[in-house]
Amino acid sequence: MLEEFHEGEIVGKYVITTPILGEGGTGVVSLAKDSEGKFCAIKFLSVKDNSKYIEHFKTEYRRLIGLSHPNVAKALDFGFYKDFLYLVTEYIEGEDLIHSTYYLTPEAIIPLFLQVLEGLCYIHKNGFAHLDMKPENILVQKDNQKVKIIDLGVAETIGSFKNMGQGTVPFIPPEIVMKLDAEVDARADLFSLAATIYTCLTRGKLPFGLRNNAIKNGAVDYELLNNIVANEPHPRPISDYRRNVPEHLDGIIQGLLMKRPCDRQYKTARA
Repeated sequence: MLEEFHEGEIVGKYVITTPILGEGGTGVVSLAKDSEGKFCAIKFLSVKDNSKYIEHFKTEYRRLIGLSHPNVAKALDFGFYKDFLYLVTEYIEGEDLIHSTYYLTPEAIIPLFLQVLEGLCYIHKNGFAHLDMKPENILVQKDNQKVKIIDLGVAETIGSFKNMGQGTVPFIPPEIVMKLDAEVDARADLFSLAATIYTCLTRGKLPFGLRNNAIKNGAVDYELLNNIVANEPHPRPISDYRRNVPEHLDGIIQGLLMKRPCDRQYKTARA
């Protein structure tokens, strides 16, 4: 994946300036400039071994381009290049949620979390699940403290989920790992967001750290990951690591980290 693109490479109407801005299990994000010289982010989704999903994701991307919300990076364009589908979004310059909140008190962090929920609620209201909520995909802009959810490259319409291994191992919902496709909906994003908030409030403690044992030489052993997820214990309370976390917030996070979607405390971001 790292050698697929290079600086100066032309992809449709865009010129890549930074080949690797970020990387995940299903693709890579590059920084590019459009024909007017404006920066944008391009998420490349590998479909080399999943060609049957090309039309599916083209349909998803067409719908994503219509979305517009202050807390969601705007989707601008999409196309096909080499063995990749790509989605172009506005480039957001900011700091990821963990680094931007590291020295803040829990009370100061809560307004940022609420902005994330506003953006996520909008995504869900329009019929999508993001499917890769993690600290790196939530940016806080330094100049105005506005939060933006980024990387909609694997977002899908709720009810038409195609399991391509979406998500990032420490934050991936159990229903995706265990291929419970019928249950992949807004609750999957809330699980991943809860794992993200847990990691932020504990300053880097992963609620499901044992999952990283399933990563071998940079690749995910999904059979091993499935076994780990099926048997992993419920995470310790956040208050075990940080005493000044409000009890009600700790309880909400614990309720959203339940293994079975039907057992999670809330079903929607608006709740």
